[in-house]
Amino acid sequence: MNPKQTLATLKALIAAPGRTFASPETWGGGGYAGAAYVVNDGHGAARVDVLLSGGGEGNPCVPKRAGCSTLPDGSVLYVSKESPEYSDSRQAEYRVVSNYVVLFRPDGRNINLTSYNAPAEKGKQHTRPTPLLSVEDLSALAKSKAWKLPPVSSFKGTK
Repeated sequence: MNPKQTLATLKALIAAPGRTFASPETWGGGGYAGAAYVVNDGHGAARVDVLLSGGGEGNPCVPKRAGCSTLPDGSVLYVSKESPEYSDSRQAEYRVVSNYVVLFRPDGRNINLTSYNAPAEKGKQHTRPTPLLSVEDLSALAKSKAWKLPPVSSFKGTK
């Protein structure tokens, strides 16, 4: 698992007829790998990113909160739908929202996916009313066996 492999997997999983990909980005190494594309389906450019982690982060559902569910394998899925990116007056200016999911596995490793309604998380105007991918789409992507997760981190997060 490395950032370039993560980028290739992201593209393979979200490719669809009519979608174009621009601005590939990777980051990470060691215990995590991140990747992003700006994807356009003809209805506006939208950033989609993924972060794969070997663990160490706290479980997003401890304490339990809205958006959390436990899957049959013991993994926890947290979803957040159309969350504003700014908590101040900039939200009215940019109107960027995101759909976000985290699949937190029993061993602490996790997959984080975000889809925006703009070509960037911050500082760019939205280009479409809603993010390219729904929380249902992102949840299905997070559950894909195609992701090559990093080894389990020696630091464990809260289960």
